[in-house]
Amino acid sequence: MIGKWGDIFAKKLNEKKNRDNYRALNSIDKTEGKYIEINNKKYINFSNNDYLGLTKELSVISAGNAEALKWGAGTGASRLVSGTFTNVSNLEKKFAGWNKKARALMFNSGYNANIGIVSALADEKTVVFCDKLNHASIYDGIFLSKAKIERYPHKDVEFLEKLLIKNRDVEKKIIITDSVFSMEGDIAPLVEIAELSQKYETLLIADEAHSAGLFGDDYAGITSMYNLQDKVDVIIGTLGKSFGAFGAFAACDEILYDYFINSCRSFIFTTSLPPFIIGALNRSYEIILTENRGKEVLLKAENFAALLKENGVDVGASRSQIVPIIVKSNSKSIELMNFLKEKGIYAPSIRPPTVPPNASRVRISITYLHTDEDISKLSREIINWSKKNV
Repeated sequence: MIGKWGDIFAKKLNEKKNRDNYRALNSIDKTEGKYIEINNKKYINFSNNDYLGLTKELSVISAGNAEALKWGAGTGASRLVSGTFTNVSNLEKKFAGWNKKARALMFNSGYNANIGIVSALADEKTVVFCDKLNHASIYDGIFLSKAKIERYPHKDVEFLEKLLIKNRDVEKKIIITDSVFSMEGDIAPLVEIAELSQKYETLLIADEAHSAGLFGDDYAGITSMYNLQDKVDVIIGTLGKSFGAFGAFAACDEILYDYFINSCRSFIFTTSLPPFIIGALNRSYEIILTENRGKEVLLKAENFAALLKENGVDVGASRSQIVPIIVKSNSKSIELMNFLKEKGIYAPSIRPPTVPPNASRVRISITYLHTDEDISKLSREIINWSKKNV
């Protein structure tokens, strides 16, 4: 019996509905490549982060199945309790080499990596400098750590330096930033941030969740693209997006690797990733390195964003496969989402608190599976709607 609690929760939900900020889960009946089916209607899916189209790649699934047959459906416990399968150790070595670091440690998700790593590194005597538009998992890690947080305006390195000067006498300082921002699609000024990190002797963490697999000659992400591996102390890569599977890794030096194993609660106190995932990730890694899918995706997205800009559509400062259609109000973002659904296109409305107030949008993810015809149709519908509604 919930009793009075039901009234409290109902009131809060009604407040969200009144602000056009209420959310509900969509039940997807079927996925088929770039398509999803909802209530027996097929849509071109521009909503997910399977940027390289690997989720249903048959060779990825086969590699996962083979690993599950060899090792089992699960691992049975955490790695500190039941040990580490050699397939995991071998994959960690690949991720370490990919990021030009001594070691890499696997986590069960990007969220687990961020909350665990930040809360392990920081404490109440630490100051963490955080871009205002960093992912929620980064903020949750800071809150768990009880560190002092200094938020700087989005990508504003001059303001960041002012905060660093203000906290110059603090011994333990950390700068953390997304490399590609998940709702903006723009790129962090990582070169300038790395220079400030060196100047003011901070730890530097880069979250490559939306850039690994796409950017750089080796597709390792923005840190690699700018050749900053020796200046970024922890490189976090999420494996549920471009890799099409699940999990995450943190690439770092030897001392941090040992420290995380001994201090990172989201690593210590959870059952490790199942063998299927490790096998699938190995195959995805091979495809990423050899098939150049990342370059194709970024070129498609660049052309798409340019066309929308030419026609007066606000796509912010997107420079990636993530292209926001910024319409500001909650109601307009819902209208655009529903309009696109009527046209056979599925793309989500994104509203506060995921984005700042008055910055609501429809978030478009361009992927390897989208054809020029798909993107042309999407462009045409967005432009037509925008001319009448914005």
